[in-house]
Order: sequence, then C-alpha cells, then structure tokens
Amino acid sequence: MCDILLIFPRPSATSPQQNPAISIFYPGEAAAKEGFIVDYWDERIDSFSDLEEKAQRTKVFAVSSLSGYMLGRAIKILKWCKKNYPDKPTILGGVHATFMPEMSLRENYIDYVVLGEGEERLPKLLRAIFRGNGFEEIDGVGWKNNGQILVTKRTKLFDLKENYVSPVSERTIKYFKIAATRNEVILPISRGCPWANLLKACTFCSVRDQYLGTYRHVSFKKWSADLETIYHWYPFNLLEMEDENSAYFVKNPEYALFLQKMGIRYHLHLRADQLQNETTVKHLAETGCHRIHVGVESGSDRIRNEIYRKGERVECFSITASLLSKFGIEGVYTYVIGAPTETRVEMMQTLELTDKLSRLHPKGKSRSTVYVLMALPGTEIFETAKKAGWWFPATTDEWARVSAAYNPTLPAEVNNIYLIAGLHHNWYHKTRQNFSGLWRLLIIPFQTLVEIRWKLKFFKFFKVEKLAIEKLIFWRIKKSTGQVTAKDE
Repeated sequence: MCDILLIFPRPSATSPQQNPAISIFYPGEAAAKEGFIVDYWDERIDSFSDLEEKAQRTKVFAVSSLSGYMLGRAIKILKWCKKNYPDKPTILGGVHATFMPEMSLRENYIDYVVLGEGEERLPKLLRAIFRGNGFEEIDGVGWKNNGQILVTKRTKLFDLKENYVSPVSERTIKYFKIAATRNEVILPISRGCPWANLLKACTFCSVRDQYLGTYRHVSFKKWSADLETIYHWYPFNLLEMEDENSAYFVKNPEYALFLQKMGIRYHLHLRADQLQNETTVKHLAETGCHRIHVGVESGSDRIRNEIYRKGERVECFSITASLLSKFGIEGVYTYVIGAPTETRVEMMQTLELTDKLSRLHPKGKSRSTVYVLMALPGTEIFETAKKAGWWFPATTDEWARVSAAYNPTLPAEVNNIYLIAGLHHNWYHKTRQNFSGLWRLLIIPFQTLVEIRWKLKFFKFFKVEKLAIEKLIFWRIKKSTGQVTAKDE
C-alpha cells in the first residue's frame, strides 16, 4: 500500500520535453523523509495502465499544476481519481492552487490544497488527513469542513539552505534517467528572483508572491552531490538550472567550474542587463555555458517599462545578443504580447525585435517564443487587466482555457502569433525534435505557409492550419529524441 501518489500532468500539448517533474519530487521526497510511502506518476512518460495500477494501491492523490493547459489535464486526472475512488482524498498543489485556493476547493474533485512550497506543508497535511484533525495548525493549506472552505494564511518560507530535500532518490531515478538520455536534466540552485522583492517586480510575473519576495539558494555541497548521483546513473552533457533567475550561479563560480570539470554544458536564465559585460559572458562561455534564456518581453519601450515594469532599455537586448553570439552561446528569447492598451504598432515592434535579435546569431543558434499575456492571479497586471474589462474565469475548469498560448480576451489573430512565431523561429530546435529525418516532410508544407504569413504579418484565418499543425505536433511529441548540444550536432 502507498500513502500518497504524486501526479504530474502534461504541461503542454506541443512541447516535447520530458525533464524531471521536480515540482512533485521535492514535496514527495520530503514526505518520504517523514516516513510516508510515496509513489509518482508522470503523464508525459508513464502509461495510463500504470496510473490505474498505482491508484488502487494509494491512500491519497496529489497533483501539482500551473494554470492553463496543465490545469486542464490536472482536472481530468483528479475527476478520474474521484470517480473511481470517491473515498480517497485529493490534493491540488502548485502555482494555481497557491493563488486560487478557495476557487479550487469549490470543486468536488479537490479536497485539499497546498499553497507555495510543499516540503513542509505536504507531510503535515498528510498527518492531519490521516488523523482527521489539526488542519488549522498548518501554515498555507486549505480544506473543507461541513461544506465550509477554510484556508490558513501562508506566511512561512521553507529553509532551502539548511533543510533542502533532495529530489534524487530510488523513487525518482527512472525519471532522471529518462531526462539524462534526452539531455533534459533540470536541477535548480535557487528559488525566486533578486528583482522580485516585496516592493517591486515585473507586473506580469507571479514569482514575487509565489516566494514571498525572497531569493534563496541551495548549498553547493548538496546541489553538486545530487548532480553527481544523476550523472552516475546516466552520464549527460547538458543541464538546465531552471531557476527563475540564475544570479546566484553567476555570482558563485564554484558551480560553473564544477560543471566544467564534469564536462557538462549548461543553460541559464538571466536578464539582459546581467549580460552587458563582455568579461562575464566570456567566462560563462569558457566554463561551458551553452544557452541563456533572456526575457525580452516587448519591443515597445512603453509596454516593456511602463506596463510590464521590466526596467530595461531596448539597446540592452542587442548588446546581449551580440555578446552571446560572439562567444558561441545560444540565445533563447521570450516575449509577451497582448497587454492592456497595447496597440498593433507596438505588437509589430515586438515581432520586428524577434527577427532583429535572431539575425545577430548564426543560423540555428537562437530561438524565440512569443507568448500572449496570461494575467495570473497574484500579479499586478491581473488587477490592471480587470480594470480594463478583461474576461477572467469564474471556475477552476474555466482557468484551464487560459494559457500563455491562448487568451480568450484577445483577438484570434493575436493568439495565432504564438504558434506562427514558434514555427518561424524554432525550426532548428523543437520542430527538429518533433519531426526528425523524413518525418520533416509532414510539417514542411505548413512551415512554408507560416513563413509567408510571418513575412506578410498576416495572422488571420489560421484556424484550419492551426488545428492540423497542433495535431501533427501532439502526435509526434512522444517520438522526440530530446535536446542536443553543439557538441552532438
């Protein structure tokens, strides 16, 4: 028998990635450390028959999810759990439950919610569930009592430095091995963002309130031990930190030198204004930095700095792209369109900037994603969008319709840009992962049409093409071979 089955729903309909589901591993391993019997199920990797078999043996189901597409998958899984095992408690954790606890608990398929980090909260909640009392003593959880929804305030932060719980164990080895074979291992060294303090943060970002305005890190000793264990199971040559911001990694050279010694190239997440110094970028390249994710957000100064409060000059991005290109580091750039009051001219400035930054790199050495604004609860832009008259979901099921790829408030042509820009900019990366070899012939006709659309900036009447492309991609993602580094190309 198993005390708890932690479930990771598919986060995207089109992404081929199979990186480790650390959002369930951290709290799961914390529960195991407290003596609970723990198991995992990842929808991207495990079969439905595995879920059926594990569901019979578990006492509690727990699902972690973001808002949007992933939440839709979470809802279907939770409903299945409740239908087949109505007496077994269900828990929803993750970013969506953190900011929408009361709404989540209104659903009959959700019994409990965990807000914020789960390493301390989940074991305490499990004890309370099995005892049948004590919920009100736990910081940051929600439950139901005779039809009443109750949520305790989230005030405490997990001591990441002193009480770090390793996500690496015999229970998770299978998933880290799969990620390693695909060069998709992720292992964060920090949580939060140095810019996301309690007084100021980018208005569209939920990181500030998610981590209560803090920026914390894992000790080098504990982090490196985890990495060596994964590498021992299956050697790999590319690591993504998956930090909200990799400032601590850049500040402390022992992490980079350690990876260099192991022959592992790495992928960071940084702001452009952290990459203005040639010496810094050169050092990163020399120690094995293969790729850096940079949030550009907008080509419009007004949108970027007045609406999103990013606080960066547009010139910063060209300097960063030029330096990354000079030292052979791939640039991954992300943008957000569709902000309240944003004009078509300002959107076009963003699309023009995507091409400008791409041209600063050699062909195939940059990628770009143009998201539509998803105004999430817990962000300042959420309140701005409400005042602008945006439609917002009233139920958990409705929140599954909203994502960074689709905002029902925005015109169809704006939502279409996500997929069109993705195919235009990422042909050498995710498209190649999904459609390797002769399979590429399936997507080439659509790719050709997309290039014409991009050149003309014509994004209307895309419904049929979009449906066909999404179905093709979804069909092929399980055949994806994973990421490669320059060393493998």
